[in-house]
Amino acid sequence: MKFQERLRALLPEDKQKDADEIFEQMDSTFSRYDEDIKAMKDKLRARDGVDMKEYERLESDNKSLTQQLAELKTSHKKLEESSKSVVEKLAGVTGQLHASMKEKELRAAMTEYRFDPETQNEAFSLLASQLALSVVEDAAGTRVTAKVTKDGKESELTVKDALKGWVDSSPLAKRIIIAGKTSGSGSQGSLSGSVQGKKWAEMSLKEQSELYLKDPDKAKQLMKE
Repeated sequence: MKFQERLRALLPEDKQKDADEIFEQMDSTFSRYDEDIKAMKDKLRARDGVDMKEYERLESDNKSLTQQLAELKTSHKKLEESSKSVVEKLAGVTGQLHASMKEKELRAAMTEYRFDPETQNEAFSLLASQLALSVVEDAAGTRVTAKVTKDGKESELTVKDALKGWVDSSPLAKRIIIAGKTSGSGSQGSLSGSVQGKKWAEMSLKEQSELYLKDPDKAKQLMKE
């Protein structure tokens, strides 16, 4: 209900007719004001050399462009969200691929040595962290490397060379590697000397290796003592 109608309803019936006349005069006056304002705008635009038809066309084009801009902003926001999702998925897939490459390279290098089967997985986790494996992609291609720090200097090595350096220098290697290198022939041979009465820690690396190859159960028993 319009304001005038609400106001009329509050008046006594004998005053409503007078109110209607006043409202009509008000409407007529406001209508003339609107017409006068429109005429004044047209006059000012004409004075400034504005073509009204061209002005209306430009206003219509402006509204259309404003709407198109709003639609483009919405589309851009959706594209950004979609791109972000794709980038995150790609990063996840790349991370999994690199992890698989590093594991494959390290395990391949570890086959050069006879790691204790009971601790081989623990040894893998230890080496993966100590050798600081990373995947490098450059003009030479994609490869797995290891970063090793020695005498305060950092160097980049192949995984195989880095593992060899660790085996040659780490006291822990002597406890988790049963034989220095795989023989290739599979021949166990015979012990070079008697190891009777010796504890595992008292044996040389060669004696430990030979005992494990000839009598693995005995070697594992001594290692636990």
